[in-house]
Amino acid sequence: MEVVRTTVACECVYVRAMVIKALIWMQLPHESFEELESIIASELSDPSWPATLLNDVLLTLHARFK
Repeated sequence: MEVVRTTVACECVYVRAMVIKALIWMQLPHESFEELESIIASELSDPSWPATLLNDVLLTLHARFK
């Protein structure tokens, strides 16, 4: 998970979005969502994210856990 944290710290929001989407798909339903929730919450507070990327992350969450 340390490699993922390093990548999420990257400045490019497009790379960060890809990593978050990968984390969503790797999350198992019986695992704790706390770390994933924390990562997504911190990204949502970043004003540099375009709305299309945020929408893409939300659609990925919906597709994975519907």
